[in-house]
Amino acid sequence: MFGRRPPTLLGPASVFRGTFECGEDAQIDGRFEGSIQSSAAVIVGVSGEVQGNISADSVTVAGRVEGSVIARQRLHMLSTGSIKGDATYGTLEVERGGVIEGRAVNASENGAAALLEDKPAEVKEVEEPRAAGVTLPGRRKHSVLRSTAAWDATPEDKGES
Repeated sequence: MFGRRPPTLLGPASVFRGTFECGEDAQIDGRFEGSIQSSAAVIVGVSGEVQGNISADSVTVAGRVEGSVIARQRLHMLSTGSIKGDATYGTLEVERGGVIEGRAVNASENGAAALLEDKPAEVKEVEEPRAAGVTLPGRRKHSVLRSTAAWDATPEDKGES
């Protein structure tokens, strides 16, 4: 950890309203209302709540986000994380229990531009998503999903009948 600054932190008992722009990692453990723009990583901790849009190179969600998320490189959904809104990503990692209620669009496809312009994305039919098991030191096994399709969640997809 030497040579690397700790992330900018919004603590669990804190509330922020407005626009936050940063060029370094940021961790949200409190309540955030507004938009976040980062050229680095944004982490929404387990106790974190974001009502607004997030745009960053990397986004990790362990708490709740209500709004659009754009992760230019990597979106990592932890088992306690949820996004209620559209998610655009380079690579998507979802642990069992992580939820995205909205469209999930791979940024390498034309769907990302369509999503940003608020137009329907072209959907490519795929037989099965490809998943590769990954085990990280000190972490339980989870899957890495690389999707080439925009996906609208249905009640059946969410486990509802």
